[in-house]
Order: sequence, then C-alpha cells, then structure tokens
Amino acid sequence: MTARWVCPDCGAPAAGAGFCTGDGSALEPAQDDALLGEIVGSFRITRLLGAGGMGQVYRGVHPTIGSRVAIKLLSRAYVDSQSAVERFFSEARAVNLIRHENIVNVLDLAVLPDGRPYIVMEYLEGSPLTGVLRANASPALGWLSRYFVEVLGALSAAHASGIVHRDLKPDNLWVTPGGHAKVLDFGIAKLRPGGDLTGPHTHTGALLGTPHYMSPEQAAGRPVDSRSDLYSLAVVLYEAVTGRKPFDASSLFELLRKHIEEPAMPPSRLNAALPPAYEQVLLRALAKEPSYRFASALEMAQALEQASRHLPAECFVPPLIEAGLRGLATPAPVTPPILPTSPALDPVMRTLPEPARPSMVRALLPWAVALFFAGVAVVLVGAVLFFAFAREEPPARAARPPASAAPAQRAPQRRPDPAEFVDTAWARAKVLAPDAALVRVEAHDVALDGRLDFAGSGRPRADYYFLSPKQATLTGDQEDPRCIIRVTLSRDDETASFTTSDCDELTYPKPKCTFAKILARTRPAIPSGENLVELLKYGQRTEDDPPQWFLKAGRLEMWLADDCT
Repeated sequence: MTARWVCPDCGAPAAGAGFCTGDGSALEPAQDDALLGEIVGSFRITRLLGAGGMGQVYRGVHPTIGSRVAIKLLSRAYVDSQSAVERFFSEARAVNLIRHENIVNVLDLAVLPDGRPYIVMEYLEGSPLTGVLRANASPALGWLSRYFVEVLGALSAAHASGIVHRDLKPDNLWVTPGGHAKVLDFGIAKLRPGGDLTGPHTHTGALLGTPHYMSPEQAAGRPVDSRSDLYSLAVVLYEAVTGRKPFDASSLFELLRKHIEEPAMPPSRLNAALPPAYEQVLLRALAKEPSYRFASALEMAQALEQASRHLPAECFVPPLIEAGLRGLATPAPVTPPILPTSPALDPVMRTLPEPARPSMVRALLPWAVALFFAGVAVVLVGAVLFFAFAREEPPARAARPPASAAPAQRAPQRRPDPAEFVDTAWARAKVLAPDAALVRVEAHDVALDGRLDFAGSGRPRADYYFLSPKQATLTGDQEDPRCIIRVTLSRDDETASFTTSDCDELTYPKPKCTFAKILARTRPAIPSGENLVELLKYGQRTEDDPPQWFLKAGRLEMWLADDCT
C-alpha cells in the first residue's frame, strides 16, 4: 500500500499527517506519486527534485547510513523505445569511461519491477549555471574563466576517451557552493567510430541537442567531433559574459540557419569591460568551420587562462550560491506558507490538511518535570560539597601542576580572532598529544568582522578539534575511544581535553582563509538584520573533497572553498 504522507528528509512513510518520528520533520503528502517513501535499490525515495520530458529526478537517502543520491528515472512513455532506453543508459556508460572529478559520478543503473530504468548518481549541492546566471546579471569574468577551464578539463577527459557530449548548455553545467564545475547529462553522448556508445540515436542526420547551443555541423545534421563541444561551450560562455545568446530567432529553421551561416556579434559590443583577448577566445571557438576553432579542449582552456591572467583579483570571486538549490534539478524555493490570493488556488489549498501539531503544554510538561528534579539534584550535591570542603584546611600553597599537564586556563581577549588562535590551540593540543593533527574548526556566533565579541551579544565560542593517531591506535577498539582533543575558546577561559569521538576522522592542514576573508566574501548574502554568524566551520564536507568552509546565518547555508592566497 502506497503511503499518502512521507518525510521529505528521510523518506519514512506514514499513514496520516503529522511529524516524522525519526527526525521531527513535518510530513508532506505523497499525493499520486507512488515512488515517494518507497525503496529503490538501496535508497528510500524522499522527494521529487525535478521532471522533464524524458523522466524525473528524485532524491534518495540510504535508510541506514543516511547517504544521499539523485535517482534519475526514465518516464513510462519511453520504456518501450529501445533507442530512448539506450540513450538513457549511455550516460552511465559514458561517465564510467571518463571518470573525472568535474563530471557528476554515476553509482549504479538498474530497472524497476515495472520495467522503468533508473540511474543512481551523486547528489549535488549548489545550482545549475542557469540559476547562477539568472541571479547574477554580470558574473565575475575571472571566476567564469576558472569555471569554464574546469569544464574544459572535464571535456578534455571525455574527448580523450572518444566521447563527445553534444548537449552542452547552462542546465547541464552545475555550480557547486564553492564555485566549481560539474558537467551533467551525457545522455546523447557519442563515442567515436569503433566504440560501444554509438547506437540508433547517433546516426548522421539525427537532430539531437538543444538548438540555441548547437554547433553548425550539428544544426546541419553533419558528423560531429570534439570541436562541436567547444562551439557549444563558447555559446554558453558568450551568454554568461553578455547576458544574451549569440543567436536567437522566432523559428527553429531560422535559428539553425543563423548557426550555420551568420557570424556572432562581437561580445565586446554587449560588454565593454570584456578584454580583447577574452573576446578573441570566444570568437575563435564560435567559428563556423571546425578547423578554425581550437584543436582541443586543452588548447581552449590554456587560451582562456591566458586571456584572464591580468584581470584584477576581485574578478575571481565566485558567485554566492543560494543554499537550498541542490540535487540534479533546481527544486522550488522554500517560502513561508501564505494564504492563496487566486481563487483558482483555493480548492487546491483546501485539499491539503493542516498537519497535526502537538499541544504546547503536552510538549513542555516533560521538560518542566526534568528541570525540577535537576534543580533538586543540584541543590543536594551543592550542600554535600559545601560541608565536605568546609572541614578541610586550606593548603599552605598551591601544588605545581605536573609537567605533562595542559597549560593553565587564562582569560581570553575580549575580541579575539579565531583564525589567529589556530596555532595556539594546536600548541595546546600537542601538550596532550605531540602527534596532534587538525581535524576541524567550529566557531559559533561570530561577528561579521570575523571575531568573537565576548563583550557583545550571543554566546560566541570557537572549538578546535585535533586527532591523535597514536591515541586512535591505542583506543580504537574501545567502545568509547578518546582520540580527539578539543580546545575551546570561550567567553570565560580556554580549555583543552580529550573527548570521545570517531577515530577515523580525516586531518587537514591549517586553513588558508581567515574567518574575516570568508565573511567578507559572503557578507552581501547574509540576511539583513543578522549581526552574528550562527556557525562558521572549516573541515570535512565529504571524504573525497578537500577541506571547505560551511557558513550558517539565519536562513543562509552555504559551502565555500578554502582557496585564499
């Protein structure tokens, strides 16, 4: 029986409205989507991320370990089409052949019991380039060059494997929260003759791709090679630096004719700030004759890097990626519930029952009882300690601490810089474990200038975590291994002590960026009225990524690269 209500975070199904018993999230109606809440492969379907003409993309969560994936499902209408199924699975095979860090990873492919094929892919956070260009009218030229150099690196690897993408467009280029590139959708990729990707969908003369970004040879139905991808990518870059596509028309025939015959308008006429060398890269890649373009993706990447090398530093700042734009399709933005203003929406809103919320008194009663007994316990313990110490005479002088002990606590500065404290924290950790290595840094209630304002509002604190590999070896098999050292910088003191934690955590070098630089980069995106950053963390995002920064301020959540110089 298909559940009518599903937790959007873990996918747990329920028979009625309310809240998830696992994570407390408000349940959402599954309506007529039979897959929501169901297990597909090893993952439970939690929500629909997006849908298109060929199928849908869902978010999946592993019920046991919580890992997230994107599951791409072919629509029922195409199940009986051999060419459509072949085109669908060619993406998985193409990505498996290439294996590049800037190409979305495909983890599995299989078929549902009803015959619909699906692909399990890595779950991406960030936004498609389409969303970035919509939110940023004029992205920084230096960042664009770096981003497209990464895309060209992915294409170079694909071309080296004999694969031509053939459908490059902003929707198929992903921007991670750190501003890096991921290339998506090799669904109509073509392998050079002799490979196993060529199928009925790659025959000469087939018009496959997106017309606004097609190369002239694609538009004319002629054979394509790797230089077709360079043309398509140049169309995307042209649009990014000018805000307009190089060719547009009221009919498909006229649009294809322009790709084949008309030269593109020089982009400097639409963007006067475009350097001449940058423009030459674009115009060369947009040449009608493939032999006049760059010979390879690597050559185009080198030319683009050379063209942007003299741009000022501020031109290389990546755009701010709005938190919440994640997955392989852009979900609808999350907004507070409002009353419908259109009569057409009233029946729809009335069909959605209000989730049952627990009574405030019933919710607070257990806490009140617990606090009462906790208070009684504190009073009793205090009385016992008072009478115990009152009988002891004070010592003549304080005993000297052992040489192996951590340095004595000391009152911190009133506005310390948590980035400058990393070395101090590391030294304190090495007193307890000489082999201490940095794991992560977490700061709470950070002022917008990157400091902890102990005289201001909030509860500012910074925690520095270090791993002792030797201690991990000695205690790794224990039930509660104590191999992590936590050094805390708070309003009252500085402390260092071993704490129980996972001994398999990764270690990282000292961060390149300071708290002040991260906040200077993100300050325009911090919601107005927020004078403190709730959390600023440096450390692990995933096991395969370099150390990154995570910022949370109000409703803003984002990851940023540790790439300061």
